[in-house]
Amino acid sequence: MKWSLKIGRYAGIDVYLHVTFLMLLAFFGYAGGAFSGDKEGWKVIGLILSFFGCVLLHEYGHALMARRFGVRTRDITLLPIGGVARLERMPDKPIEEFLVAIAGPAVNVLIVAVLAPIIYFTQGFQGGVGFPPHQGPFLELLLYTNLWMIAFNMIPAFPMDGGRVVRSLLAMKLGASPATLIASRLGKIIAVGFVVFAILNHGFFMLAVVGVFVWIGADQENRMTQVRHLFNGVTAARIMRTDLVTVSANDTLARAAALLVGSGQQILPVLQSGQVVGVIREQDVRQALMRLHPSAAVYDFTDGNPPVVDSDAPADEVLVQLRTTGAPALLVYRGAELAGIVSAANLNTYAMFREAGAQTGFGPGVPTPPPLPRYGRDGL
Repeated sequence: MKWSLKIGRYAGIDVYLHVTFLMLLAFFGYAGGAFSGDKEGWKVIGLILSFFGCVLLHEYGHALMARRFGVRTRDITLLPIGGVARLERMPDKPIEEFLVAIAGPAVNVLIVAVLAPIIYFTQGFQGGVGFPPHQGPFLELLLYTNLWMIAFNMIPAFPMDGGRVVRSLLAMKLGASPATLIASRLGKIIAVGFVVFAILNHGFFMLAVVGVFVWIGADQENRMTQVRHLFNGVTAARIMRTDLVTVSANDTLARAAALLVGSGQQILPVLQSGQVVGVIREQDVRQALMRLHPSAAVYDFTDGNPPVVDSDAPADEVLVQLRTTGAPALLVYRGAELAGIVSAANLNTYAMFREAGAQTGFGPGVPTPPPLPRYGRDGL
């Protein structure tokens, strides 16, 4: 995420801090008098840091539970409105999604279970904690903050944790597509409620921001689920591009640029002695031309280990791999032979025609058209 600072890597997951969080910390520190030596101001800063420590543990609850089901977490980012754990995907089985969604709030429940006896046997509950928690004994504030986090995250506003719980429970009965549609509509209704409440009640500006994020997230999740539904039963072979333009390892950057422009491909398979030795990407050629002469050899800028996918791989797996690798396109192999390439544009085009031709038989049952000559034009 842009404007984020990496603060560490724990359990194999990179953790980032958004710069706006530092701005938030500075604002409350200044408002609370921390920079003037006021102890209450430093207490506020300590509470904010402790709160976001709990948020980080909450996100690790999601991430580590997802790992149990074979789903990797790309990174975790701490924002002023909370944390975001970017999973590669949500588990396909509703019960697994339920467990991943509930794992975050479960961490907060565990924190409360640890703090409660400590407070009870050391200082006792003194009360007087405001809402949202902002005054009172430090540990008591931290306990009530976690209770507030549990309650807030379990609001059924998809894609918040509570909304994902609702979606997973609905999916057990209705299937993923209709369950997501219902959950996303409910999420949008609640998002509007957040914004209206924030407008009518001063001091709840951040709730309006959360409402906007919930609306956008619900819409994106619904779109993604519907697209994945369109790819049901479709393999990479059905959507890949087969009329490939390739480039020789000894060709020049100028020739690679011309082929990229003429073909419309985002990557060019690089051949040496008739064998694929890697790919050169559009951005690689562009950056190289900014520094070197156009006569420089393509081979020097070839990625020898590009992301690949099997021709029998499900289309939604292709979509996930494109998102997680950030690659503009994937090489598609049938056994040991290069069969084509697939990009997000191929997926979008297929989804468009599949949706438009739902009543004309266009779908996974339609035979895959025979490929054109394996390496298309050039490169041999």
